[in-house]
Amino acid sequence: NGRVVTIMALCSPPPTAPRLLQIHDLADLLELLRQHGYSGVTYYDLGLYLGLSPVTLDVIRKDNERDIQICLRECLKIWLQKADDVDKKGGPTIHSLISALKKIKEKAVAVGIDMEKHPACKIFADHTSSQSQVLASLSYLAPLLHFEKLIKKMIYSKDEEHSILIEVQEAICLDHYKLEVFATVLLKCTDTAGLGNVIMKKYREAYCENELMKMENADLQVDHSAGLKIYLPKSLTLKFKSMRLKYGRTFFKVGSIMMQNYPPAIADDMKQLLTFYDKELKPSLAQCQKISEILEIVWDKCSLNDIEILEFIVNELDIDEAKLVVQEYNEAIKEFSEMKLSQCLKEKFSYGSPLSCEKVTIVVDQEAADLTLKDVRRLSGEIFRDLVPQIKLCVIRDDQSFTVICSFPLSLTEQLIAIALESIEILKENKVKRLTIGYCTVYEVDEVKPAEEEQQQSLYGGTGTLKQLMLTLSVQFLSSKDEIRTLNEKMLSHGKEAELLRNILGQKTRMLKARSVEDERKSESLQSLQRKFIELEAETVAVKERKQLLEEQLALFQSEKEDSLESEDQPNNKGVKQLKKSLSERDKEIKILQNKISSISIQGIEKDEVLNNIAAENEKLKLIIDETSQSLETDSHDEQIKFLTQQLEISKTEKKELEISLAESKKEIEALQEKISTISVQKLSPKERISIDDDIYGDIEIDNALLIRIVKTRQFQRLKDIKQSGYTFQKSYSRFEHSIGMGFIAGKIVKQFKKRQPELNISDNEVLCVQIAAFCFNLGHGPFSYVFKDYLREVETSERSGKSYSQMMLKFMIEDNNLPLDEHLADPEQDIEFIEELMTGNQGPQAAQHEDKTFLYEIVVNRISGLDANMLDCTLRDAAILGKNINFKWKAFLNKIEVKLCPDGKRHICATEEHDLKIYTELFAVRHSLFKELYYHKKNRAVATMIMLILKKCGETKLVRGADGKKLSLADAAKSMDTYFRLTDGILNVIKEQVEDEELQKLIDGYDRSKFFIPIGYVRHYKGTLQDLKTDVMKHSGIIEGELKVDDIIVDPIKSGYDLSSRQSMFYISTDGSIQQWTNEWKQPPPDIFPTAWRVFLTKRDKALVNKVKSGLTKVITGITGFGSVYEEGTDIDYIPDDNQ
Repeated sequence: NGRVVTIMALCSPPPTAPRLLQIHDLADLLELLRQHGYSGVTYYDLGLYLGLSPVTLDVIRKDNERDIQICLRECLKIWLQKADDVDKKGGPTIHSLISALKKIKEKAVAVGIDMEKHPACKIFADHTSSQSQVLASLSYLAPLLHFEKLIKKMIYSKDEEHSILIEVQEAICLDHYKLEVFATVLLKCTDTAGLGNVIMKKYREAYCENELMKMENADLQVDHSAGLKIYLPKSLTLKFKSMRLKYGRTFFKVGSIMMQNYPPAIADDMKQLLTFYDKELKPSLAQCQKISEILEIVWDKCSLNDIEILEFIVNELDIDEAKLVVQEYNEAIKEFSEMKLSQCLKEKFSYGSPLSCEKVTIVVDQEAADLTLKDVRRLSGEIFRDLVPQIKLCVIRDDQSFTVICSFPLSLTEQLIAIALESIEILKENKVKRLTIGYCTVYEVDEVKPAEEEQQQSLYGGTGTLKQLMLTLSVQFLSSKDEIRTLNEKMLSHGKEAELLRNILGQKTRMLKARSVEDERKSESLQSLQRKFIELEAETVAVKERKQLLEEQLALFQSEKEDSLESEDQPNNKGVKQLKKSLSERDKEIKILQNKISSISIQGIEKDEVLNNIAAENEKLKLIIDETSQSLETDSHDEQIKFLTQQLEISKTEKKELEISLAESKKEIEALQEKISTISVQKLSPKERISIDDDIYGDIEIDNALLIRIVKTRQFQRLKDIKQSGYTFQKSYSRFEHSIGMGFIAGKIVKQFKKRQPELNISDNEVLCVQIAAFCFNLGHGPFSYVFKDYLREVETSERSGKSYSQMMLKFMIEDNNLPLDEHLADPEQDIEFIEELMTGNQGPQAAQHEDKTFLYEIVVNRISGLDANMLDCTLRDAAILGKNINFKWKAFLNKIEVKLCPDGKRHICATEEHDLKIYTELFAVRHSLFKELYYHKKNRAVATMIMLILKKCGETKLVRGADGKKLSLADAAKSMDTYFRLTDGILNVIKEQVEDEELQKLIDGYDRSKFFIPIGYVRHYKGTLQDLKTDVMKHSGIIEGELKVDDIIVDPIKSGYDLSSRQSMFYISTDGSIQQWTNEWKQPPPDIFPTAWRVFLTKRDKALVNKVKSGLTKVITGITGFGSVYEEGTDIDYIPDDNQ
């Protein structure tokens, strides 16, 4: 029909990355292979090309020798889990599967899958494999292909044409949209344009769902076979789509600005403006409740090149941000109209007298969206109107194209004919059937194609051409007459204007002469003013210099308060020197204060000795008085007693004065220590401080010099490699993040008490001790956190010298890094002991030194209520991981706790509102759900018990190198902190490489391949021990001797989070102001939570044994406890195999 495909269909999706297949796609994958006739016989070779190792495939073949389908299923299952080198082969994708099938000669299966899942590859292969002209042209098209990101390089040699084809094929296989891009590139070369059209057509058949747009012109039929056809290029029609998107985005942006920055009342103003514009809109506007709904009505009344109504509303309501959006769109549509669309017209019409004689046909692909067709028609009209002000335009739409009938001056006819002849090749390429200019048929496709010379001879010898040229000459002659007459009239007019101008010029000359005298006088006055201006300018310079000097002095003064990093960036060298001098003076001040502290401490020790001596003398005096009262007579007796009593009173007075002096010395030491801490913080530059973007608390900044040193130690940094909850199938976080969170929340609590309750007399030194205890709480955790803690408990090395591992690691960290405790703590030896007590929550010797501040022991670890920094941080983090909605807000919690003197005579942390009990109860309920769904979920515990068994089976194997270079076992490594701190979650890799035990290697292999222990079921109310339960299950399972050992059954007690609830309580301030205590109400565990269940696992992955052990556990439940359950068949399919494995 003579049409040319020039506009890309609007149905192509944007480029997408290849989707990685998941384990849940296994069933669909097997069905896909079955549908396309793959038998599975070559599963071994398929697995190799998919990236699986021969070792993995040998295990599959050995375990399933008699069933090929199971072998295929296991092969694909492991592939989907990305084992071995699967990622190096492109990961588990349809593309990598097809590639592997082709390599094992299963081409029919590969092609079938490719056609179903990715028809673009089939289209590409069918139309390029036998096209030699494609290969011949690829090196020339390389720059275009590179620009479209189809190939990697811009220049290729002739010998590399096959490489280009392969790269293009890979790009199309990854993204079918690239096939359309490739076809577009082919269209730009004459030799490959035909192939490009074919590929484009096939692409649209495969991917475009939009039906061809049908033109409706039942009421108007026009013959448009003749005339000039302008073919809109694909790039331009894509621009129409882009402009339509910008059009919609403009309304979206304006609506967003109105809704975010202006009150809802603005909608009423918009309705009123639109009602005055068009009363017919009033019913529609009455239904609108939102700004977006009103803008939809405005959108209907606007068009691509006319958003006047929207612009009027924005300007009338004075919305500055929206004005910029509207202005941006107007500029874009103006540029598009003037530049993009006008480029399709080769010549600009003149402004001579028009005669209607021509029509121009713009051919647009039927597949273009109807909205785009409207935009083309509207903007084409605008362009023609801009080119010719007098033009008459009629746009007719039919099922083939747009016909644009327009007029232009006949004076350009000959030029247009010449230009058309020069463009014959272009017309041919665009498949124009006929071009007629006036009466002259310039070009017409004939069945028998004559030579170009014959066409030109027939053209210039035809009557139509002569008639057209004669008409042109006639019009030109008439136009010339009109022009001569117009020129004569203009000459007469110009003569009159020249005479008038001469008269005006004479008058102005006389006026200028009169003004020249006045100008001379003003010139002298101006010179005088200039001299004054110069003088004032000099004075201004002097003032500026003085101002600059004052500013420099001010900068020097302020530089003492600025950070050292900012000071180093200042170009003023004097300021830098001044800052360094200031810092040096602060260092000297710190040393003086420390010396003073030492001196006061020595004086305090001396006073303590004096007090002790006085106390001893007092005791002696008391003894003497007693003895004297018994031995002397009455008179001398009274005098002697009186004398000794006076001596005793003097001693008591001296002792009291010394005690007061000693207390004042301690206060002075604390004040000096706080001053040192303040100076140390001021010395820290922003670069030295640690800033952390935390998922729970937001920005956390550590600005204490000692805490920064602690966080930077290798003992603290190792916590990054230890997961908080050990191995879990959910997203997890590290002990490092937990420690930072604990330090932050504990610091917030103690600092708030200090600020809001000054009567508590909390010193800065005590604040720092609480923070250090919180930050260092996790230091002693080993690989997989609580799993390793349980392991150490079983090998009886969990405690040494009565101290926890975190306490021992703290001491090692201080010694290993030579931390400057003297510079930051009031009494390092006493304070470290205090910190160790805070880390456990157990009150020790230091509690007597802080007798009135025992509430400090309830911040890091709260033995009374269980509500502490440790519990809060891990609960908030784990709840976020599981996406749980939690009503507890930590900031509100800080405002609702207070320290009060309680009925037990001690100060405790109290809740401030009685109705907050519900919030705390919900918090503990959430924590219980975390135990159930995360910490003690059977899936996670199956892995934890497996890791535990791996650790225990290492036995005395030497794995970790100690400080002396000798290797130690895990148990021995835990006895020395300089070796223990090297243990992280990476220990399993060390065990895998160094332990040769066959049974242990099988366990690790199962761990690597996600073949974990089998959960059998659980039991409650069992009266015996864990070992007794294993024995009973074995006894009732009917297992033959040798089939299974007792230790192949593992019993894992389940914790609930309410384990200590019976011993915990919480003080609170009642509504009448009295201090009460929640006991039974606190935590409120569910009624059926105790006793907690014991879960049973089986270490053997044998279905027959699994069924026997399940049977044994069922008999134990029904015959002994009556409480429990066995996991049903089909549950936990990831664990329970379908056959022996």
